[in-house]
Amino acid sequence: MFRSLSMQYVFDKCCKVLEDEKIDYIPLKGAVLMDYYPEKWMRLSIDIDILVRPEDHERAAKAFVKNAELREPGFSTGHDISLRSENEVAVELHFAFFDEDLFPKAQKILSNVWCFANPVAEGSHKYQLESQMLYLHHIVHLAKHIKLGGGGIKDFIDLYLLDMHGINFDSCKVLLEETEMFRFAEMAEKLARVWFGDEEHDEITRCLADFVMSGGIFGSRKNSSILEKRKSKTKLKFYASHLFVSYDYLKNQYPIIKKRSY
Repeated sequence: MFRSLSMQYVFDKCCKVLEDEKIDYIPLKGAVLMDYYPEKWMRLSIDIDILVRPEDHERAAKAFVKNAELREPGFSTGHDISLRSENEVAVELHFAFFDEDLFPKAQKILSNVWCFANPVAEGSHKYQLESQMLYLHHIVHLAKHIKLGGGGIKDFIDLYLLDMHGINFDSCKVLLEETEMFRFAEMAEKLARVWFGDEEHDEITRCLADFVMSGGIFGSRKNSSILEKRKSKTKLKFYASHLFVSYDYLKNQYPIIKKRSY
């Protein structure tokens, strides 16, 4: 509960700074999903995720450092900047959702996220995602963790609670099919109902459960190797992909090489 209150304190400071600077922003993930739980502290997050428009991210980061007493630990990616508060609460300032090469069709829709968000009140710079976009973002985020060899149990609790509020793969069918996420969403929701409802396991949900439980939140080397070997088809291609990493992957992990490609 103390951790939850600490994060809420930092989140409120960040929101005030963005409002004062007149920067549009969208709270993401735990900052939104906690509202679906009986008590907010039941949905504890690792960090605070906030999305701003790409053209505003540098100004927002400077405002956080100056007025919210956050510091930059010196790490950033092609889609976010990491900051940290004095009480060690991590803040991820996003200006894009994901690396483009993970799920291209989903990325194409998610890149237009501001078309699917609305101000929470007149004159406010705080926006909230429409329910379908909220669900798609959650599914793609979970799929990203699975693709990397893991996945958090709380992501499945989130799915279960979203389903209870009528936000599920049926209500988002067109969007999920367009992004080729429908089958994954269907199986993920089914596992959520097995774990937290009264549905029985089948072969697929049991395999998915074993994969998640053995991988942890951020995935295991074993699980990620299994997926990569299936994709590579042969051991030679698998090892070659590790020795000669693609430029598209590297530029997202190390944005500096966009300016200094050598």
